[in-house]
Amino acid sequence: PPALLAQAQQAAADEVEHARLAYGIASQLLGCEVGPGPLPLDGFSVETSPEAVMAALIEEACVGETLGVAEALHRADTATDPILKAVHARIAADEQRHARLAWDTLAWMVGRFGLDPRPHFERALAGLKDPVHLAAADEVIRPCLAAVA
Repeated sequence: PPALLAQAQQAAADEVEHARLAYGIASQLLGCEVGPGPLPLDGFSVETSPEAVMAALIEEACVGETLGVAEALHRADTATDPILKAVHARIAADEQRHARLAWDTLAWMVGRFGLDPRPHFERALAGLKDPVHLAAADEVIRPCLAAVA
């Protein structure tokens, strides 16, 4: 749907800004300019079946972005440097929008294609060990999944 596409474009722009902020902080801490390097795409392929797209959406966005919110909030809460606190708070707000987009996209995919997302979530959550990630899985991801599936 057009609204999801527009939100995806904004999320991509947000990620570019996150990289700019991160490289800026790294450059300042290292005392020299650092930035991205080449992105080799040899052997890169994209699987476009609805099932494959949903699996990637769950792992990278529904789970990944939701965990990103938890991590950024934790870092904002524990940062002592005001600049780092502000950067992490901004990233947390952006990642929250990205996670919402992921969940909205998953709901659309489930409705449109009749796919069952639960096995993909079990695989994506199976390796979690970090206490912040485990809390996010129990408090946010599993309830969101119950609302969608």
